Amino acid sequence: MGQTIGGVLFKSAIDPKAESGMDSRGDAAGDGQARRWPKAGEWQADVEARSVRRGDPRREVNRSKYRGPPLVHRFVALVGGILALPIGLLTALLIKLDSRGPVFYRQERVGNNGKTFVLLKFRSMRVDAEQAGPVWASKDDDRTTRVGRIIRKVRIDEIPQFWNILRGEMAFVGPRPERPHFVAQLAQEIPYYEQRHLIPPGLTGWAQIKYPYGASIEDARQKLQYDLFYVKNQSLMLDAIVLFETIKIIIFGRGGQ
Repeated sequence: MGQTIGGVLFKSAIDPKAESGMDSRGDAAGDGQARRWPKAGEWQADVEARSVRRGDPRREVNRSKYRGPPLVHRFVALVGGILALPIGLLTALLIKLDSRGPVFYRQERVGNNGKTFVLLKFRSMRVDAEQAGPVWASKDDDRTTRVGRIIRKVRIDEIPQFWNILRGEMAFVGPRPERPHFVAQLAQEIPYYEQRHLIPPGLTGWAQIKYPYGASIEDARQKLQYDLFYVKNQSLMLDAIVLFETIKIIIFGRGGQ
């Protein structure tokens, strides 16, 4: 039997137990040697040949129908960054006047094929927001500054990520990148979570326009359905819908997700 997640049917052929003979604890049946289920970036090459022979649905997910040329994304990011420069300069000034600390916030995130990169944002929280360790941001997070609450609501804090797109680390549309700490946790709790890393992460995504703000494992589980739907069905039209809905969210202030 298969399992459907986000409109993507995963059959038993990609079940770790069926694929490698592992039992529920991850031990190889019969030889007593521990084997781990490979991450998204690790199985892409060695599974390709077997995918054709077995009709493995991973091939369909991996080989997506559409992916805009990287140069197009970079060119649009360059133009967008130039147009957004006045807003960015004003935002930087307000951040400095409102609270102590740097203008930009740098954070390690997991991108395409599990490769990490440094995501750039305008700082919207206090500098001591995570002294006790990584914490999920909530919709009405009391760690946000006065300016931070505004720029998060209209997503101005995401403007610096044009730089990440220029560097080829992100695209305009795709699953939102998460921190390694949470990726490790969610990959243990949610089946197929790492499949969202098959494509570059996005500035916005299908999950962001379809699901309310989430800050829990269950929210991540629900959002994964939308992420996998996008991975399998991405197209120029779907990207246009996501971007259009994102603009509506910014204009009507539904808030960052």
